[in-house]
Amino acid sequence: MSKIHIEKVTCPNCNYIGEYKVYDSININDEMSINKEFKNKIIDHSLFLYTCSKCNSKFYVEYPCLYNDINNNFMIWYLPDNATKTEIDNIKKVDMRTYKGTLRIAIGQYSFLDKLNVFENKMDDLIIESIKDFIVSKLQTEQKSIPNQIIFNGINVENKTLEFIFINDNNTSKMYNVPRELYVEINNQLKEKEVKGFEIIDRKSYYNYIEND
Repeated sequence: MSKIHIEKVTCPNCNYIGEYKVYDSININDEMSINKEFKNKIIDHSLFLYTCSKCNSKFYVEYPCLYNDINNNFMIWYLPDNATKTEIDNIKKVDMRTYKGTLRIAIGQYSFLDKLNVFENKMDDLIIESIKDFIVSKLQTEQKSIPNQIIFNGINVENKTLEFIFINDNNTSKMYNVPRELYVEINNQLKEKEVKGFEIIDRKSYYNYIEND
């Protein structure tokens, strides 16, 4: 069951103090329709959207939230972009030795969406981060601009490719596809270290979890 508590929030527009429902943790079970609604709210970021009951102003109130996908056997601890090193370190210290699934920390909305898409498609995020590195190297070779964010979007079954979304500095986006065979090729080459507990796995850190020959 999801854990919830209520906090007071001051509207930046009219200074009215209202109540805001905070989800400390959300348990996702695809067999329950209400949890599908939670999943959609997290994906479109509306879970963090607050509407002032006095002036109807809307603004985001972001906070740490543990996302537990029971069916797909993974947990993602979502942290806002302004998360501190202390907050991150405290999560890494949580004892999860009895949990047999995948544990990750996602900082910011884009990182969360990326991990959600990876694990819901039952894929390995170390391989996905390696593919992002490949994409960046290719763009640099072609002397093309590097996007601000690269998000895994899913599998295109029709043309057998992996879809990535490029987010630029002005928040415009475009799709980029790579052959699915690249995932298989990298999977056959990488020797991965065991990831213990909640960790951040991104393009800057994934190589720390790969064995060097």
